[in-house]
Amino acid sequence: MEIRGFSRPEIRTITGVSDATFALVLTGKSDFSDRALSKIEQAAGATGGQLAALALEPRGGSLTKLMEGWAEVHEESAPVKSTLKRP
Repeated sequence: MEIRGFSRPEIRTITGVSDATFALVLTGKSDFSDRALSKIEQAAGATGGQLAALALEPRGGSLTKLMEGWAEVHEESAPVKSTLKRP
């Protein structure tokens, strides 16, 4: 999400988790719930796989191509559109 231009406070607000939970997620001691991940996907307008690929391959690559293909299949069954209004 940070690569997409969202700040950490914005991400915490989007997910609706507490400050303590967010701190645990950032240190790798906890994970976002499925609901929080869904909120992230909706705000970003991308699947979790696409966001992960972007973090690992900022300039694209084989994982990015794979996740784009998966996103197309996912889009047909359950559209993901950004719901966040960015300035």
